[in-house]
Amino acid sequence: MRRILAIDGGGIKGVFAASFLARIEELLGRRTSDHFDLIAGTSAGGMIAMSLALGHEASVAVERYQEAAPRIFRGSGWFGHIRRVLTSKYSVAPLRRELNDYFGPAVVGESQTRLLVPTLDVSANRVHIYKTSHHPSLYLDITASAVEVVLAAVAAPTYFPLYRTRDGSAMVDGSLWAHNPSLLAVIEAISLLDWPRGGIDVLSIGTPPEELTWGKGRSPHIGAYEASFTLANLFTNAQQVSATVNCRQLLGEERVMRVEPSSRLRNVPLDGVDSIPYLKYLGVLEAERQIDWLRDRFFTEPVERFEPCHRLEGHKQTAPATAAAGS
Repeated sequence: MRRILAIDGGGIKGVFAASFLARIEELLGRRTSDHFDLIAGTSAGGMIAMSLALGHEASVAVERYQEAAPRIFRGSGWFGHIRRVLTSKYSVAPLRRELNDYFGPAVVGESQTRLLVPTLDVSANRVHIYKTSHHPSLYLDITASAVEVVLAAVAAPTYFPLYRTRDGSAMVDGSLWAHNPSLLAVIEAISLLDWPRGGIDVLSIGTPPEELTWGKGRSPHIGAYEASFTLANLFTNAQQVSATVNCRQLLGEERVMRVEPSSRLRNVPLDGVDSIPYLKYLGVLEAERQIDWLRDRFFTEPVERFEPCHRLEGHKQTAPATAAAGS
């Protein structure tokens, strides 16, 4: 049996996922990464996935969210909204400092489990997925620093500037195409790792979806002005749902567990620092509600130790490589 953990993007809303996993670890006394064969995370979910894959407990990610978010998202008032019209809303410097403090010199090749972090290379119009060396063909990303992978993963347009690699590639947030990375992980498991479909279980952790008012008794006519404020949320919600539906088509309904808050939050932006306490509460609440089922399905015993196909020895440490899609 193989187990996959997939964590959605969502900026501050990633606190829900981190809090959910932290409470599971607390209740079971077990580390998340010991119980999954493959971890995938997009955007903020990529940051959490990277943290877990490097051996940190989920509670550490929750603590860092609380401590660092006010410093990263400083100046989110009216001036920030005006600035966002002309340029990125936030400087990347505070984020880089926080990530350097947290991850230090760690690189992808130090991951203790298989890892996928999707990004988009807008300079070449192609996707790039940062990966551990869990297949003989995968070696380019093992020297990529954790800090720079996360900087590429969370470069959400209008919030942060794109991340420029040393070879000139322009990387942005993978949420633009894989907000819910569960389907990406399942395809990797089936097509590259050759895991049998009947032996894969997926735990997919979402974030509070944005509530849309379209179709609720309002006019069916949607103009460009209104759409400009809601289309991004519509695309994100649709991608979340479609990824889950397709995973269940591939593996079977019962093999894909989707976890989302039972209570919906309205209008929580990616930088909604004030919502952190409530997001933590929702994560704890959902973990306690799901604990019995999760224990039996995903946390019965640790998975086999991950042995990468290529090791760091003999590879020169560089900035993150930008290779062809899927490498």
